[in-house]
This record gives sequence, structure tokens and C-alpha cells, in this order.
Amino acid sequence: MIRAVGVRRVGSNNRAKARLKVARVHARIADRRRDHLHKLSTRIIRENQTVVIEDLSVRNMVRNHSLARAISDAAWSELRRQLEPAVRDHRGAGDPAGTRTSVPDQSTYSSVTGR
Repeated sequence: MIRAVGVRRVGSNNRAKARLKVARVHARIADRRRDHLHKLSTRIIRENQTVVIEDLSVRNMVRNHSLARAISDAAWSELRRQLEPAVRDHRGAGDPAGTRTSVPDQSTYSSVTGR
């Protein structure tokens, strides 16, 4: 579909229509990913009392060429961005103990220290 834009003449109506089709497809994919992460973060919070988020070094992980695409598509920063306010909101919703979140420093990770 992206190729359809490239073969159209610059400034033509057909190119504009092809650009809109591509934009719709990209928007639909982004909406589905965002919705999935929202449902996942809600489920994590409802089912767990404590949420521990590891501060991953994604830049180093992407260097592995066989996992780079999967790691990039995982959207871990977006999941973390959605989890933190959701934990705050859920904690205040009638349950005084509520769900807690913590982000330990990287020196405590077993993968970093080699334990």
C-alpha cells in the first residue's frame, strides 16, 4: 500500500487518496496496539498487588539482530507510561492497601549482576 503512494505523480489527486489510505491503515494499527496495551495494563493491575517494572536498556537489546524487531514492537515504554497512572488510580479506588509499583535500580537486577 505504501508503494502505491510512491508510484503516483506528486501533487495528483490519486496520490492524495493513496496517502489517506496508508494513513488510515497506520492509524488503525496504532489504535489496536494502544488498546491492547491499555487492556494489558488494566489486567496486570487488577490481578497483582505489587507491580515491579524493570528499567530495561532497550538500546543494547536491539543490537541482537534476531530479536530487534520483536523488541521494538513490544512498546515497553508505552506500557510503563500507561501502568504508572493506572496504578495510582487503582490504589485510591476503595482499597487502602491497593496496588503498588516499584522500579528498582539496575544494580539489583540478576541479569546485570550475573546472579
